Order: sequence, then C-alpha cells, then structure tokens
Amino acid sequence: KVKPINIIRAGGLQYLTSGSVSAATLDIALTSYTGYRGLKLLLRMIPATDGVSLYCRFSTDGGSNYLNSGYNWGFFGTFDGGTNVVAGNGNDAQIILTSNGANQLVGNASNEGIHCEVNILAQTSAAYWSRIWVLGHYISNFSTPQGVVFNSGGSKETAQDTDGIQFLFNSGNVNQYAL
Repeated sequence: KVKPINIIRAGGLQYLTSGSVSAATLDIALTSYTGYRGLKLLLRMIPATDGVSLYCRFSTDGGSNYLNSGYNWGFFGTFDGGTNVVAGNGNDAQIILTSNGANQLVGNASNEGIHCEVNILAQTSAAYWSRIWVLGHYISNFSTPQGVVFNSGGSKETAQDTDGIQFLFNSGNVNQYAL
C-alpha cells in the first residue's frame, strides 16, 4: 500500500492514512481530515502503460464521484538534457501534473515512474477554489530515458469543500508501491 498522506505539524510530519488503488486510479478520501489546514501527499507511482501523463481530480462527496470539468493547470519541467517545457490549460477535465508532450511522458520501466510531493491547503474552505501544487521528479519514456524535475499545479474553478482527491494516468492502470 502507498502511504501518501502526511501533514506538517509542530514537530514534523504525521502519517495519517494510505489511499486505495483500483486498477486505474489512486483514490484518497479526505473526510476524516477536516480539522487540518493542509495536507501533504507523498507519491511514488509507476504506470502500467509506458508514455503517460499523471492527472488529478477532486471530489466533494467523499470520493464517491470525481469532478471532470472546470480545472485549470500549469506545468514547468526541466529535462536532464537541459530542455525546459512549459504547458498549461485554463479549462480542462482534470489537472495535468506531468508533461503531456511526445517523448516527455512518464516511463513505466521498473526503474522509471514518478516521485512527487502534492500539497493541498484549505481543502475544506468553500471560500477558495480548491488547488494543489506539486514538486517532483520522474523518468521519461524517451528512447534514452531522461530525468525530469517538475513543478506543477492547478485548481478547480469553483469554491468548494474538497473531501477527496484522485490520481490517475491518462491511459492504463496504476502500478505503485509503498514509500
């Protein structure tokens, strides 16, 4: 099992829970964490399919359903060859966390995949658009795989109480392992 949720507290991080992985998604219900001002999720995932992007969606019903419209997102990545990639969208069906350009996607070999830190603040406040930001590193699917350091994030363009978060690759299943 992945142990993806930790929070910052006086004295450091505290393990709260792990998510449940179906074949295609990592779904994390946040209904038990309404007293926290923010959450930090630590993910280490390998896709079953080579050459995919990592996506994120929010839920307002404890993870029974995930919203699939009205997201904005931005991505900045630097490949180990020195190439910088910038992408974004102001109205999408999900937040795209990694590059979606050819030869810039997440690789699925056992030594590839993605390691990242996902931050979400004020997730229970209906006064703000729900948003996340992500810092991480992944190995690309390029013929000679490259490391990609990236910074990405996005929001759901609706003020809402977000009580579930879902991670999925744009194609295929999630192969992942514990931190």
